[in-house]
Amino acid sequence: MVFVVWLSFLPNASYIITDIFHLKQQKVIPLWFDLLLVISFAVNGMLLFFLSINDMHRLLLIRVSRRVTWLVTILVLFLSGFGIYLGRFLRWNSWDVISNPQLLLVDIIERIKDPLSHPRTWGVTIGFGILFLLGYLLLNVIQSNYQEKSVIKR
Repeated sequence: MVFVVWLSFLPNASYIITDIFHLKQQKVIPLWFDLLLVISFAVNGMLLFFLSINDMHRLLLIRVSRRVTWLVTILVLFLSGFGIYLGRFLRWNSWDVISNPQLLLVDIIERIKDPLSHPRTWGVTIGFGILFLLGYLLLNVIQSNYQEKSVIKR
């Protein structure tokens, strides 16, 4: 149950990156300022997103095999991409899992049953899924290198 709640709200951290869509030149505030502001929030959101996934990855390693843990982690990364699609393009919110589950489920099932009618769904899901996977792998490489250097210094 805790895993489902965590997964329902996880895409909110990475969703901030899509706020770049809202950027436009204003008369009073320069575009570069808005860009810096959105990027600073997006980087922070992405960092928290990856750290949260890393925490769950470690918890799973205690309970299941390394292979299963990686399969679940990769699935979560792509489900987060799907969550971004649901929020950005269909305008669903995390709390709709509780407040409006039937209609949310209808939208999800419709896209699964007829994927060719919803190319944007799968483009966004796969695109963000790959972005998140590459980011998470990069975090793991950095973490491994840091741990190796710590061991060498001792």
